[in-house]
Amino acid sequence: MIVYFEGLSCAGKTTLIEHINSNTNNKVQVIKELPVDYSKIKDIDNFCRKNDKIKSKEAYVKSKKNIVLVDRCYASTLAYNYIQYKTGISKEYLKSLKWYFDCILSNKLIKPDLYVYIDIETKEVKKRATRLNKFNNNIAWYTKPLIATKFYDIFFKYFEPEIPVLKLKASIPTKVQAQKFWKK
Repeated sequence: MIVYFEGLSCAGKTTLIEHINSNTNNKVQVIKELPVDYSKIKDIDNFCRKNDKIKSKEAYVKSKKNIVLVDRCYASTLAYNYIQYKTGISKEYLKSLKWYFDCILSNKLIKPDLYVYIDIETKEVKKRATRLNKFNNNIAWYTKPLIATKFYDIFFKYFEPEIPVLKLKASIPTKVQAQKFWKK
C-alpha cells in the first residue's frame, strides 16, 4: 500500500509520518521529503518533477513488501506551481500539468492507494512557520496558503477522484491523527 501525505507547509505531515513509523516495528517504509536548500537549485520546478518521479517509483518498489508513507509527492509540486501561476510569478503550472498527465498516462508516476491530507488553518501556517524559523515572505506556500488549499480540493476531486483521501485536522493531536490513519 502506498500513502502520499499532502498539505500545506508546517501542517504536520512529517511529524505524523514519524509518529506512525516509530510505532509500527518497521512495518512501514518512509520516503522523506528531501532536505534541500532550494535557493541553490537553478530550476526548482524541474528538480521537483524529477524528484516526484523518483519518489513514486521508489514507493512502488517498496510497496511490494511494506506499507509506504511518502512525505509529499507530485500533488505538492502541482499545488506550488498553481500558487505561482495564480499570483503571476510563473507559468510553470501549465508545463507541470502537461508533465503530470504525460507521466500518468505513461506510468512514470505511480498513484497512491490513499492520500492523507493534513488540513491546517491558513493563519496557523504562518504561526508555525515563524515558530520553526521557516517563514519567508518570498515563499508562496507561506504567503498564499488559500490558493494551495483550493488547488488540493480541485486535485482530489477532479484529477484523482478514484483515490480515497483521509482528511485530518492539524489541530488534533498527532496520536489521534495516527489512530484515524490506522482505522482507514
